[in-house]
Amino acid sequence: MAHSASRKPGPDTGDQPACTALACNISGVGSVDPNVGDTFTYLWNFGDGTPTSTTSSSAHTFPAAGTYTVSLTVTDGGARLPARRET
Repeated sequence: MAHSASRKPGPDTGDQPACTALACNISGVGSVDPNVGDTFTYLWNFGDGTPTSTTSSSAHTFPAAGTYTVSLTVTDGGARLPARRET
């Protein structure tokens, strides 16, 4: 039986988040995994010291105007390989 190595998922945060004032809607639902049948877990870090989120899409209000590095880490269910994308 041939064994193929599990490959990392591809996090996708889409285009720029949709923001109104300090409130932004972000999504990782476009993330892909080359391994058929794997499931994802999501971890959003908003870069502003607030708690992280584990949902595929999130609404987040930043505490103040500024520039923030938002990261999405996607882990696949097969080999638990994390992949990260920052916007």
